[in-house]
Amino acid sequence: MAIDILSLRIGSHILVNGKRERVRGLDEDNGLIIRFPAEYVLASEVEPIAITPELLKELGFENGRVGIWWHWWKDGFHLQHRDESEYWHFHGDIGFRYFHELESLYYMIYETELIPD
Repeated sequence: MAIDILSLRIGSHILVNGKRERVRGLDEDNGLIIRFPAEYVLASEVEPIAITPELLKELGFENGRVGIWWHWWKDGFHLQHRDESEYWHFHGDIGFRYFHELESLYYMIYETELIPD
């Protein structure tokens, strides 16, 4: 699945050939993502990273279950997820599927990266 370049920001993480990499720059006009200084990859050649319990644990989130919902939290940032859903929800209101979306929301609120450089 190709990724929508407009949904990315510098600092987002994507999959390039199955490996997690940080976006270093964007060229929206040509559909290019800069992954290292002077190294480009086409937006059509990268994939979004699915949010998984394993990824959230790696990032320091804690969890607990209430009824059909899993609750995940870190620093007051609260996510909810149901087992059969591919969507994650922030405070029950905002739904998203991919890690770069979670990263953007977290950065917008806390002005810090979930994965520091």
